[in-house]
Amino acid sequence: MMDVLPIPPFLVDFEPMWADPETRGYFEAALTRQAYLQEGGAAGHHHEALEWLGDRVLEAVVAAELWRRFPFRDPGLLDAGREILCGRPLMTEIAEEIELLRYIRGGIGEVRQGQIEAGKALSDHVEALIGAAFLADGMRGVEAFVHRWWAPHWFESLEDIPVNASSVFNQLYTGIWRTSPTRDGWAFEARAHGFICTVTLPDGQSFTGSVESTKKDAKASACAQA
Repeated sequence: MMDVLPIPPFLVDFEPMWADPETRGYFEAALTRQAYLQEGGAAGHHHEALEWLGDRVLEAVVAAELWRRFPFRDPGLLDAGREILCGRPLMTEIAEEIELLRYIRGGIGEVRQGQIEAGKALSDHVEALIGAAFLADGMRGVEAFVHRWWAPHWFESLEDIPVNASSVFNQLYTGIWRTSPTRDGWAFEARAHGFICTVTLPDGQSFTGSVESTKKDAKASACAQA
């Protein structure tokens, strides 16, 4: 049987609900890794399904807040802001701010090897907590968690939102051809150290970017060339 977790300080908004075993169980699952259950032979749930749910509802709350701050503004800029506010780098930063690692229950091996604090694990658990907040108190719970911990990171003006090459490309493409880019216009090739992308425009022109480690970065490189 797993130990009952005391309420972490970053879940202060849910303290009145912590006595309810079902509600507490959502958050305990969000802070539990599959390896912990497997090694201990304990019954229970781990964070992965909650991570999926949290990703979806986070997008909704962030989109609503961006609209509240910048109504009827350029969707390309709003989308660039959404990507940052829902992105892994910011969620990892928030995880560090709230000292999330101290409360994650992981397997012995992954703890010893530092696997939880590396890569995307911390941001995964932030998303899982958001999923748990939704199950505990619906969108009100998600909004409480997000607005508390995202507060220092909201954009105060559109000029604060960094615009990436892909966003600029999409805006120009739509302005010229009155339609959004289609999948048919993109071609990716695997290379030894990543991917290279070529974009073909409706007028037949093609632009190829540099080799990048991910398809997303390769696409941005091609957009910058175009």
